[in-house]
Order: sequence, then C-alpha cells, then structure tokens
Amino acid sequence: MASIKNNNIWKKTYLDLNSINRIQKQSKENKITSYFELIYIHAGRGTFTINKEEKQFASHQLLLIPPGSTYKLTSACDVDYYLVSFQVFIKDKKEEAQPSLAGLACIQQQVIPFHQVIAGLIEDLYRLKGEEISYIHFLQRAKLNEIFFHLLSYKKHVTPNDTLLAIEETKRYMDTHFNEKLKIETLAQQAELSPKYYSEMFKKQYGITVSDYITRLRVNKAKQLLLLTKDSIRLIASSVGYADEFYLSRKFKQAVGISPSAYREKRNQKIASYDFATTGHLLALQILPYAAPIHPKWTLDYYEQFKDDIIFHLESYRKHTEWRKNIVRLQEAKPHLIIAKQDITADEKTELVKIAPVFYYSETANWKDQFFQIADYLNRTKEAKEWMEHYETHAKRASAQLAPYLNGKKGLVISLFQDNFYLNRSRTAIEVIFEELQIASSQARKQWKHNEGTQLDKIIKWQPDFILLNIRQDEETLKYWQKLRKSSEWNNIEAVKRQQVYFIQSDPWNECSASSHIRVIDNLVELITEKVQGKERK
Repeated sequence: MASIKNNNIWKKTYLDLNSINRIQKQSKENKITSYFELIYIHAGRGTFTINKEEKQFASHQLLLIPPGSTYKLTSACDVDYYLVSFQVFIKDKKEEAQPSLAGLACIQQQVIPFHQVIAGLIEDLYRLKGEEISYIHFLQRAKLNEIFFHLLSYKKHVTPNDTLLAIEETKRYMDTHFNEKLKIETLAQQAELSPKYYSEMFKKQYGITVSDYITRLRVNKAKQLLLLTKDSIRLIASSVGYADEFYLSRKFKQAVGISPSAYREKRNQKIASYDFATTGHLLALQILPYAAPIHPKWTLDYYEQFKDDIIFHLESYRKHTEWRKNIVRLQEAKPHLIIAKQDITADEKTELVKIAPVFYYSETANWKDQFFQIADYLNRTKEAKEWMEHYETHAKRASAQLAPYLNGKKGLVISLFQDNFYLNRSRTAIEVIFEELQIASSQARKQWKHNEGTQLDKIIKWQPDFILLNIRQDEETLKYWQKLRKSSEWNNIEAVKRQQVYFIQSDPWNECSASSHIRVIDNLVELITEKVQGKERK
C-alpha cells in the first residue's frame, strides 16, 4: 500500500487519458515515452528492455513505463498488447506531478505477472474507445482511476511460477554476485528447475551459456578495474571471482583478444568524447573513449558494442539542457583529454577546462575535415588516411550496387517529429547521400539546408520518387503518423504510391561521423536493394 504521506499527495492528483490502442506487431525500434505508458500483454512473450535493464515478459503480464523512459518489446513473433498512455497532474496546476512519482516506486521497475482486475478494466477501457456516447471521457477517466488504484495497491506476494521469470531472477542474482562461487546446480535450484533444463532454457532465452555469461560479467568488471585502479592483475582476479591472475588472463584474452595488461596499456590515455559525432570519429581511429554519451536509443550500436568498454556513460537524452550532469560525471571520471565540437556554450567551455585539457574541432567543417582535425591532434593521421581509403572504396562499391535501383530517381530524407517535417535532420543526408553517393535530390541543390523545417504541401510539390523517412518514436509523433499515413495528401505522393518509402532510424542517420557513415551506407543498400528485390520476387 502507498504510505499515508503518499496518500496525501494522491489526494491532490488527477489522471488524464491520452490514448489507448491495441497493437499486434513486433516493435523494431526503441520508443521514448512522453507520458506514463501501461502495457497489458494479451498474447506473446519475449524481452522487455527499459532504459538499460532487460526483463522477460509473457502473456497476461502488465508493464508500467514512466515518462522519459526508453523501452522496446522484442520477440520472435508479433506481440498482441494493449497500450494505455496517460498523464498525472496535480490538481489546479497545469504541470506533470513529479512529486507523485515517488508513490510509483514500488511498481515502476516491476513486471506484474497477472492481475485479473486490471486486465479486465483495460479491456473495458479499450471497448469504450469505439463508443459514441456523450461525455464518455468521464467513464474513461473513471476506468483509468480504478486501474491506477489497483496499480498503487499491488503488492507482489509470491515469486511467479513462470519459468522465464524464474530464470531472469537468477540472471539478476548473477549480475550482483558474479565475484562469488556460482554453480549451475545452485542457480537451477533457485529457479526450481533441473540443472540440464535450466541450462538449456537460459541459452535459448539469452543466446549465451550460463558459464559464458558469468565470464562476461567478470571480464567486464575486470576492464573497469584495470582502468579505474592501479591494482595488480592478481588482486583484480580475486575481486572478480577468479582464483589467480593466470586464469583471469586466459579468460580475458579469449573474450577481448588481448591480455589484461595489454588492455590497460592500450587504453592508457583516457579520452572523453563530449558528443555522439566525436565518439564516431574516435572509434574510426580505433580509439575507445573513456567517457562518452551512450544510450540504448540514441546510440544503440555503440551501446550494444561498447557499453562495457566505455567506463563513464554521459547523458545523451536532453544533453543540451542538462549538460551540467555531464560536467559532474566528467569530474568523477578525471579524463586526460576531452574532445568536443567548437559550438558548445561558453559556460560549458568554462567548466570543461577545469576538468582536463580540451580539444575543440570545427562544427562547420565537413565530416572528413573534422575527422582529420581530430586525427592530426592525436597523431593518428596515418590511421585516418588508411581508414578513409577503406571508406571511399566502400562508398564506391555501394554506389555501384544502388545504381540499378536509383538511376534517375530523385529522393528526400525526411524526419517527422510531432506534426513537423524536417529535411536533412543530420548533415549525413547532404554530405553522404547526395554528395558522396551522388544520389539525386528532389529539392534543388541550392536550396539544401541542414535540419530545415518544411511542410507537407512542399513535399507533395517536389513529388520525390523515394523517401527516406525517420519517425520519432514518441506518443505524439506516432499518433500523428497514424493519421497522416491514411490521408489522401500523403497517399498521392509519388514515392508513397510506388511503395518507395524507406524507414530509417535515428541511429545512425542522425549522427554525422566517420563510423556512423559506414553504417548509413550499409543500411541504405540493405533498405533499397532488399525492398526492391522483395517486390520482384512477388
């Protein structure tokens, strides 16, 4: 139950239903929430990733996602679920009730196995959506309030019997006890399964064996200790759960490719990246940043590949308005060098220089010049030239692959945010798609601008043969997109009629760096050639 103190807060709050939908498909991209979102899984199972934490979900479970979270449902097949989006307000104040978030702490990070009453109320609420009844919003609000009452009153009394949830519990146990002696028999016993079946199910669910997962946890912790401390390899081995330094060295080399001492030596210079593009340039130079903005949505590829090697994760969501959080994080990290774009604020520059020497590179220069500015400063000009030769060969090959599909066709790169359209949200479109690959644009070259706002009537006037479309994954944008895609105006665009609309993601398309451009080119080839070939096979 919520405490008496929280009850006093709740007396001042009211709820407002934003939308309720039933969705029957698989999510392909991380979504960021503007409101509270309550998901009722009607059918299906898979992995629920919220921010940086993975949980398992199954049919008839409930998931609550607070505002400002990034989440995704991943499964082998389509998931059938209800999505309720709502806001929490303080009475008589037109602002979100941030103080009342504390009252939700008991359920924010839980997957509720089954709650028959809430499930029934959500289905009732969805049925009301189609009713044409005067003042129906009062009924909807009443149902929403009743749902919220049961959410606040919910208490987990017993460990769920669901096998996958039981296995997930053991995985969380390993995450915090990896430095202890862990036996499969003991973990299986915790999950109330036989060791053989437990091992098989763990591998099936996570794509890795139990022993390999424990090794990964220990090696990743060893990486941190190698960079954050001056401890001996022997002491680090003991800290992460290995009997001696020789066993750690063998496991470390198998996982990383080099010995612990070589890893420490290689990363001796602790360089902090202050933005996404800097990270992309450094990685192309085979330099792993010591600190960098990293996030499961905005930098998904970097997050999946390097989250354990980038020791200090800086804020990436709203980083321009909440940059002071990154200053505090960098003060903690104590890097040897910080690399940033020249266009950051004077206040940021004042704070950064107090932490470490800062190298600024030109914001206005094209990405190749930026890349070489960083390389020259770090005495990596040779490596930069070698990488650029590889890139140019790769781009020529991609251009040849795309020629049969795009020859003579003109396109646009568009981003949709809420009900606003933007052309070339990243400089990638201009510098790589239109200039490097020489793909024709529906918009005259003299009119090209980075991140230019535009209107639907202009897009209709240009009549592009194909569109590369990025849709922001938030509630307001997705709602507008559902309306737009059914409109006659949108469906009269030539690219839409020809089914030549290709959906692109923020990562890597909204980043302008050496590393991201390789991935942009590969993604473009995959989108264009596979879609066209798929249509031909039909």
